Amino acid sequence: MMIDLLVVAFCLILFGLIVFLLRTIAAQFKAPESAKSPYRQTPNQTSKSRKIDYGQTQRESELYADLHHLVYGDNSLAHRLISQVRVKHPGKSMEWCIQKAIRDLEWDRSR
Repeated sequence: MMIDLLVVAFCLILFGLIVFLLRTIAAQFKAPESAKSPYRQTPNQTSKSRKIDYGQTQRESELYADLHHLVYGDNSLAHRLISQVRVKHPGKSMEWCIQKAIRDLEWDRSR
C-alpha cells in the first residue's frame, strides 16, 4: 500500500515536470510580437476595421473596387495582394500595382 502511494506520487511529480518542460520549450519557439507579420489579423481585428486607402485617384478607386469584388469582399486579402506586388515591384505606381494584383489573381484562377 505504501509502495503504491509512492509510485503514484512519483508519477504525478514526473507528469508535472514533463508539462513544465513542454511549456518552457513551447515558449522558446513563440515568435516575439515585433517579428509577427503586420498583415496577420488578430482575433479582435476585423477586416472592416482596417483602413484601406487606395483611392487616391478615381481610377485607383475603381480598380480597388474590382479587386475587392474578385476577392469576395475580403479587404485583408486585397491588401496583402497589393502589398506583395509593391514589394516585388518597388517604384511602380499604386494604379499599376492594383492592376498587377488583379491580373495575377485572374491568371491564377484561370489555371
